[in-house]
Amino acid sequence: MIGQGMSLMDIADRLHRGYATIKSHRLMLGRKLGVTNRVELARIAIQTGLSPLENLPGSGDMKTADASLVSNVDAEKALLSIEKGIAHKSGAAYFAALVEHLAKALHVKCVFLGRLLDPHSTIIRSIAVWLDNSPAENFEFDFKGTPCEKVIRERLYFCTTEVSKSFPNSPRITNFRPDAYVGAAVLSRPGQPIGILAVINDSPMELGFESQAILRIFAGHAAMEMEVLRSEKSSPAA
Repeated sequence: MIGQGMSLMDIADRLHRGYATIKSHRLMLGRKLGVTNRVELARIAIQTGLSPLENLPGSGDMKTADASLVSNVDAEKALLSIEKGIAHKSGAAYFAALVEHLAKALHVKCVFLGRLLDPHSTIIRSIAVWLDNSPAENFEFDFKGTPCEKVIRERLYFCTTEVSKSFPNSPRITNFRPDAYVGAAVLSRPGQPIGILAVINDSPMELGFESQAILRIFAGHAAMEMEVLRSEKSSPAA
């Protein structure tokens, strides 16, 4: 389940166990395998074929019938590349490294990470953007009528081609015309959306189940980092 990008809370709900129990099992498994985080665990699951990635939510809804799947080996390499890129980083540096290395690993034009202004808001404010092989300025937009609205509602949404025709009123990040989009919700520990991690390309994407799993895995990591930063900000100064 970790290999499918599921959060610990999702796994706890699926198995009808407490969050603390699942977290304890993950830590014990990590110690046995000599790994320290769930990205490494997910990489092992994909490498050994233990993760049934084809069972991801939405995996039967590909909009291009000939969309090819990246191999498990490619997914393992992508995970390792991103893992190395974000290692030992936190806060803004972590978010910047995450969007950069996701874009490079998935070979796409743009990746952005955004957060909802509040749980009831329809406004998303980006906190890290990678565009055209370099960092880009942050932006803010109303997600109504955009593919991001589908992500917030469905937790995972993808359109491998002609996304601009499906969502003609979506704001443009710059003057490039998006053609493909995939997004995963960034969820709080109770499972409520607090943000979004999205991949956008100006040509059709050959998006496989592994790519979706990678996005979900790192959306989960972004959620944890957001929660840490929020806790630090809300804690009284020492």
